[in-house]
Parts: sequence; C-alpha cells; structure tokens
Amino acid sequence: MHIVDILSGSIPIIESKVNLLSFEDKDKIRQLIKYFVRLGNTKGSIDTDIYIVDDKLSQLTSKDINFIFFDDIILLSKYDKRIRELIIKYLKFKLETDSDLLLEYIKSKRYIEEFFNDIKIKNNNYYLEFFLEDIDLESIIKKLEIDIFFNKDEEDVLDIMKLIVDLSIKLEIKNKTFFICMLFPENSIKAQKFSELLNYFRELKITTLIITMDELLYSETLIDDNIILVNNFFEKYDIDALKSEYELFYDSIEWNKLLQLAFLDFKSNYNLIDPKLKKFLISKIHK
Repeated sequence: MHIVDILSGSIPIIESKVNLLSFEDKDKIRQLIKYFVRLGNTKGSIDTDIYIVDDKLSQLTSKDINFIFFDDIILLSKYDKRIRELIIKYLKFKLETDSDLLLEYIKSKRYIEEFFNDIKIKNNNYYLEFFLEDIDLESIIKKLEIDIFFNKDEEDVLDIMKLIVDLSIKLEIKNKTFFICMLFPENSIKAQKFSELLNYFRELKITTLIITMDELLYSETLIDDNIILVNNFFEKYDIDALKSEYELFYDSIEWNKLLQLAFLDFKSNYNLIDPKLKKFLISKIHK
C-alpha cells in the first residue's frame, strides 16, 4: 500500500504492520482525513488529492477492503449504535452458522408458534383462534435489548475499540483485507495506555495506520513499526540517515531516543535538547 499525493508522490505503508504517520503540512492531514471519512461511506473511488492505493496502484475502496475507522474514540460507548449493529449482525451470523444454536432457535420458534396457535378464546357470541405461522429472525433480533460486560471492574475506550475490531473480524467471510485507521489517539487515550494500544495492533497483524502528532506515542514504538514523518514537500524523514550520522559523530543510540530526536527535529522543536545535539540537528547534516 502507498499514500499517494497526486501533486507530490507517494509514501509506502507496510502491510500487516503498525504504521504511525505525522504530516508537517496540516492541510495534507485534513485531505487524508476527508478521504478516510469517504472511504467508510462509499463503494467507489474517491475524488481527493490524497488517497491510498494497493500494490497494483488501484485506489482502495470499501468494496475491496474491510475498513475500520476510528476518528474520535473518546466518543465510543458500549451503547453506541455502531456497536449494536455489529452485535446484531454477529448474533444473526451465529444463529445461522452454529448448528446447536440454530437447533435451539428452531425449538423455541416452534414452541412460540404452538403456544399462540393453541390459544382459544370463547364467548357466547364469538370464538377466537390465533395463528402464528412465521417468526422472522431478523425482526426479533432487532428488538433485543443488549448489554455488554467486560472481564474487568471498569471498561475504557480501548475495550470498546477492541470489541469493534473483534466482531468485525469474526463477521468477515469473504477473505477481504482489513485496514484499520485511527486518528489522533492522544486526544482520547491516556499516555499510560499507548503501549497497550500499539501492542494490541501488533498482535492483530493487520495493516494499521495511526495518524498522530504526539511525541509520547512515538516513544512507545518498536523498531518493526513503520514510522512515517512527512514534511511539507511530501518527503519521508530519513530516520536511518539520522541514526548513521549520529553514531558517526557520537555513539550508538537506543531506538526510543532516536525516535525522540527524529520527531523533535521533524517538528523543529529543539528547546528540550542539549546544545550539542541541537547544533547537530540544526546543521541538517543527516538530511
């Protein structure tokens, strides 16, 4: 997969990995978000300047992939309409594919039909009988009240997010590729939860794109994660070059410290860096 800007070029996304993306140009962020919003609502190609293509350079559409979009997870609730719809679909799927559940449903359906069919109401002037010939499964499920319980004292937005992903995966029967996009998790998830969030996505082995501008989130990344820092010219910041130049002039550097330096340099935020490193970064030797 690639992020394509029709005016500037493309940036690779590594499939089945966690990809963290930051743009220096805020307008590029807005354009990409607009694409993702439309991707979730339309089956065809989308007319935007920035979009995602597959390895055959075809624009991704929701017809080709299972797209899971988290735009503002702080608003997620277990009573959210989106979750209710997923649970109803999953229950219907289970009733249609689980032979034991299906047998129990057929028995219950027959009992209810016989119950109403056996009702006789007599009066001096009239006689009433009732007939229930068909109970529509989908209409019954839609009327259900649903509650959700997690195996912990208090759930948080991460639990709700995981539920959405889990149900979406269980409902997939067409073997379409999954693609998860999350916008600015730092706005809705505590920093202490960043590691849990990234580990969860790594274990899924599903292509995940996280758009963020948070230094602390980058500090929780691993070397196998794909870090995409894109400048105003739609060029990817070269973290490997920074590492090579740093180790040439100084010593070996740990991944987390390297990411911190790269992100601060990308943001031109040198206030928290010691003078020697600040001079090194500003010199742009590594770029």
